[in-house]
Amino acid sequence: MRRKYMGLAILMTALLLGGCASTASGTDETTAAAQTTVEETSSAAETAMEAVEEESTEKSTEGSSLEETTAETGVVSEEETDEFLTLMDNCADAAPGTAGTSLRTAAAAAGLLDWEEELADSLSEECVKEMMASWKEARTDDDWAYLQESWSQVEASMREIAADPEGQAALVEDAGYTLGHTSYQTDVMEMVIGAIEEALSE
Repeated sequence: MRRKYMGLAILMTALLLGGCASTASGTDETTAAAQTTVEETSSAAETAMEAVEEESTEKSTEGSSLEETTAETGVVSEEETDEFLTLMDNCADAAPGTAGTSLRTAAAAAGLLDWEEELADSLSEECVKEMMASWKEARTDDDWAYLQESWSQVEASMREIAADPEGQAALVEDAGYTLGHTSYQTDVMEMVIGAIEEALSE
């Protein structure tokens, strides 16, 4: 009888220990599952945050590119546009066949060179064409014809002055104009010349 009770006690102890182990195992599994869920949620949150930061960076870059483009093309003010229209008047007045043509040509060329040099960072070919269209609209057909006739001489004088400002300074002074720069950006000059010539050919 005593052995029977002892065996029963051992059996019950074994059952209790097994239940505890099973409970502990279930708890461990539940804890591991919960931890996995937390880690997955955290990872998803980090991924979402990275996506938001990347999108914000892209928009910032796009904004920066737009600002750079605006800065490159710029906007010519009304005052600077009026100055260009006056310079075109001077170019038209340098038409061949009148007294003092060479001096007027030099002065007109020097003035246009200084104007474009001051606005080198703002000018664009399209901008110059628009100003030429404004000049044509505000002047007579004769004025347009005079400009077409004189332009080749003005263009040649611009290139001569830009190539050697110091050497051409005396001629420009004789024309009553003083050069505002000791050097000129030839790429800007060529752009302006090209835009004016294209406008005159239309």
